[in-house]
Amino acid sequence: TRCRGVGSPDYCMREGPPSTPQEVEKHPAIVFGLPDFRLRWLFRRDGRVEEVPVRGDIAISSGLAIRHAAHDGLGLALLPDWLVGPDLAAGRLIDLFPDHDITATSFDTAAWLIYASRRYTPKKVRLMTKFLRERLGRPG
Repeated sequence: TRCRGVGSPDYCMREGPPSTPQEVEKHPAIVFGLPDFRLRWLFRRDGRVEEVPVRGDIAISSGLAIRHAAHDGLGLALLPDWLVGPDLAAGRLIDLFPDHDITATSFDTAAWLIYASRRYTPKKVRLMTKFLRERLGRPG
């Protein structure tokens, strides 16, 4: 899955979109509320990787809520293309760096599990999580 650095057309008109990865640092970011996702974004182009600190002014634990906050023009967001693809196609969000690969953690190593609640996790979800952790390992 490829991630996209996005902003709303309203935000980009009001604040001016970043023209380089380094300019992301000057903009408010809507980030995932996990430690590895709040502090930096990594940009990769032509094999070269740049680390850019982000201002995580808003930290949210839901990708859908981050997408809505980006729609509302609250800042820049880093989201998977499967989540923002329809928004990009419809012009509701702008892909700010279409020529870059972008991530908040590391490239080509992520696996995501999305489930409804931590309070009650069905046994089959717990078993799948355990299986994936054993096979893929924990992030370092």
